[in-house]
Amino acid sequence: MATAIASERKILLFDEPTSGLDYHHMLQVAGVLKRLKNMGKTILVVTHDWEFIQAIDAHIMKLDEQTAERRVEINESEKFHAAIV
Repeated sequence: MATAIASERKILLFDEPTSGLDYHHMLQVAGVLKRLKNMGKTILVVTHDWEFIQAIDAHIMKLDEQTAERRVEINESEKFHAAIV
């Protein structure tokens, strides 16, 4: 994450940034991404981490093999990749 942030790019892509983290550190990552968003960055995140998805105020897209569907409401029992922007 530090390398992406230091790059000063306007669009950042993170693949499973909370993989292997406990809940406390996952919330810290969520906080960093929220601050980046507030700085005007566009952030794309691929994740399976349902708690992380809930911790971030984001636009969420459900992705599968053939479609990309924008989701405003999320079915809590559904697990999916999410793009958070």
